[in-house]
Amino acid sequence: MAYRRQILRTRKGPAAPRRELEIDDIGEQYGEDLVGFIDDYVKVDELGKPFSLFPHQREILRTAFAFDENHDLAWDTFIYSCVKKSGKTTLNAVITIWWALTQDAPNECYLMANDLEQATSRVYATMAKIIRRNPRLSALAEKVETKLVRFQNATEIKAIASEFTGAAGSNHGLTSWDELWGFTSESSRRLWDEMSPVPTRKNSIRLITTYAGFEGESVLLRELYTAGVGPEEFAEGKAKQIHATLPLYFNPDARLLVYWDHEPRLPWQTAKYYASQRAQLRPSAFTRLHENRWTTSESTFITAEMWDSIVDQALRPLLPCKDVRLYLGVDASVKSDTSAVVGVYRQENRIVVGIHRIWRPTASAEIDLESIEQYLETLHRQYNVALVLADPYQFARSIAVLKAKGVRIEELPQTVSNTTLMGQTMFDLLRNQNLSVYKSSELREQALNAVAIETPRGFRIAKEKASRKIDSLVAMAIACVGAIQAVRPPSQAVVATSTIATNGRVFENGQVVYTPERKVFSPTDHPHTRVEVPTTEADMRQGIAKARSWRAAWSGLSEKDTEAARQAREREARGGDIHIDEFNKTGKPCTYCTLVSQEEARLRCPGIPKPIREARLRGDWSR
Repeated sequence: MAYRRQILRTRKGPAAPRRELEIDDIGEQYGEDLVGFIDDYVKVDELGKPFSLFPHQREILRTAFAFDENHDLAWDTFIYSCVKKSGKTTLNAVITIWWALTQDAPNECYLMANDLEQATSRVYATMAKIIRRNPRLSALAEKVETKLVRFQNATEIKAIASEFTGAAGSNHGLTSWDELWGFTSESSRRLWDEMSPVPTRKNSIRLITTYAGFEGESVLLRELYTAGVGPEEFAEGKAKQIHATLPLYFNPDARLLVYWDHEPRLPWQTAKYYASQRAQLRPSAFTRLHENRWTTSESTFITAEMWDSIVDQALRPLLPCKDVRLYLGVDASVKSDTSAVVGVYRQENRIVVGIHRIWRPTASAEIDLESIEQYLETLHRQYNVALVLADPYQFARSIAVLKAKGVRIEELPQTVSNTTLMGQTMFDLLRNQNLSVYKSSELREQALNAVAIETPRGFRIAKEKASRKIDSLVAMAIACVGAIQAVRPPSQAVVATSTIATNGRVFENGQVVYTPERKVFSPTDHPHTRVEVPTTEADMRQGIAKARSWRAAWSGLSEKDTEAARQAREREARGGDIHIDEFNKTGKPCTYCTLVSQEEARLRCPGIPKPIREARLRGDWSR
C-alpha cells in the first residue's frame, strides 16, 4: 500500500508551481543514500546556520550505512563516539529523520532520554528544530509536537523517558540513544533490553551517540565498548578495525559497529578553546569530555595550587562584630572523626571564610557535642549569625536544643543530592576564584585530603582514606551553600506577613495569594473575589460546625460570640467594607477603593452594589 501524497510548492510571481518528489519517491531515491539526503534536505542546523557534512563524517556515514544486495545492514547497533562539541547530537537527529522518511514506512522511531534528561532527549529537541527550519523537511511533516513527530508516510518519531514500561511491545525500526554513559539506572537498563532490535522489520537498528563514561558506573556503555572496539583502542577489545585511517571497528558476531575517536576534527575545536576548557575543568573531566577517554569517578578534588590561589595573606579571622551576616556550617562527629564549624560571609561577589574551629577526639575521650553547642551559642551572641546549617546525623539532639535557645539553625542532611550540591558549589567557587580564605595550615591540610567523586550531576566530596580528615572542608561547603542560597530576588511587596495553610494555600496580610488549584492571583483582582480566610486544622478535621462548638466549649464563649469573632476576622481579611462613597463613616476602608482612583472605584469596585455601578456606567450618577 502506498502513501502517495504530492507536495507542491508555489513560487512568488508568475512561475508555475514546482513539483517536489512524492514522499514514497524519497524512499526510493535516498533509501540507501544517507549522505545525499542530508546534502539535499538539511540546509541549516537547529540554530538556523548553514549545515553540511565534513569529509570524515561523509566517509563514516557512507561506510556505516552501506546496504548489501538484499538491502540489509551488516549491523544492528552503531555507536558514534567522539570528543565533546563534535556535532554528535545533530548527526543523530538527521540520521533519525532520514530513517523515518526512507525506511520501511510506516515505521516507528524512538528517541530515548537518559537518566538525567527527564522526559525529552536533547536529540529530539534538536531534530524538531531542524525539521522546522528546513522547508523541504517541514513540508513532509504532518505534526511536530513536544514529544511526537509524524510524517506524511505515517512514520512517527516519539520521545520517551527512561522508563521501560512505556515502550513495551513496540515494533520499532530505529531507537536513538544519546550520551549512553548517562544510562546507569536499573530502569534504563531494562529499557535497553526492552528496546532491542525487532525481527519483524527489514532493518531495525540502535543508533548511539556518546562520549566515554565512568569506570564502574557506565556499565552498559563499557560492555558495548569492550565488544565493539579493537585491540588498537583497548587491549581487551573484541572487534576489528575496518577503515585504514579512521577508528571504525566492526564485530560481526555482536552485529556491532563502533566509531570511537579521540581526535578533534572540527574547525571550532581550536587550541584556544581547549586551553580555556583545561583551565576550567578538572583533569579527569577534561580527559573524558575532550579526549573521549574513560576515567574513574574519583580524583583529587583540590590541588595545592588551587587552594593557595584563594588564600588571602592579608585576611585574618573575623573578630566578634555585628557588621556582617555570618553563615555557619557544622559537620559533627563523636569518635573516629573530627568535627568542625566554619563561618563564611559575603563580600561583594565573593564568599570569605571568617572563622573556623576543629574538634579532634582522642583515644580515651570522644568529642563532647555540648562543647560544639556552647561554641555555636557564643557565636550567636557575639556575631550576626544569619543561619546555621548542620548535618543531623549525630547532631539532631543538639539542633533541637539550639533551636529552643533561639539559634537560627536548620538541618542539611548529607544525602546524595545535598553532598553533590556541596561539592559542586565548592568546586565552582574555587574554579571561578569567588572564595577567599585566611592562611590556616589545618584548613589547607583537610582540603588537600579530599577527593572528588564525579557523578553525572556534579562533584561529591569524599575522603580517600578514613585517616585523612576532611570535616572542615565539608563544614565550609555547607556554610557556602547557606550563604549562596540565602540570596533571593527582591520581592515586589514592601512589608508582608505570609502564612502557609495546611491545605497548601499561601496568605499575605490575611489575603490568599496562591492556591494549589490556581496560580498566583493578579494584583487587579478585587480583594472580595480573591480573599479567602485560612482554614484551620480543626475545621478540616472536625468540620466547621463541630469546630465552632469545640472552640466555644474551650473558650467559654457562646457559639454566637464565636461566630461573630469569625465574621470579624473575615472582614479584617477582606480589607474592610467602607467603600469610596462612605469614606466619611467610621471603619476600615476597602483595599480596592484606596488603591485606585476615585472615579475608577465608584465605577468598578465589586463591593458597591451592582445596580449602582451599572447605572454609573450608563452615565447616571444620581444613585
